[in-house]
Amino acid sequence: MTRTTIEGVYENGAVKLSEMPTFEKPMKVYVVFMEEIESLPKKERKPGAMKGIIKYIAPDFDEPLEELKD
Repeated sequence: MTRTTIEGVYENGAVKLSEMPTFEKPMKVYVVFMEEIESLPKKERKPGAMKGIIKYIAPDFDEPLEELKD
C-alpha cells in the first residue's frame, strides 16, 4: 500500500486541499484534524543535573547480551 499526503484546511464544512491529487481511480481517504498548539518554552538544560541519580551500573553493562551473541 502506498500513501500520499496532501495538506489542506477544513473551513465552513469543506476541506480545501493545497494541491489537486492525480489519481485515476477512486481511493480510500482518511481525514485527520490536527489542531496547532503553542509549544511550551524549552527549559535550559544544566550539565550534570542528573549527577548522583544513578547509583550502580553493572560491571558488564557494555558487554553483548547473551540473546544477541549469534
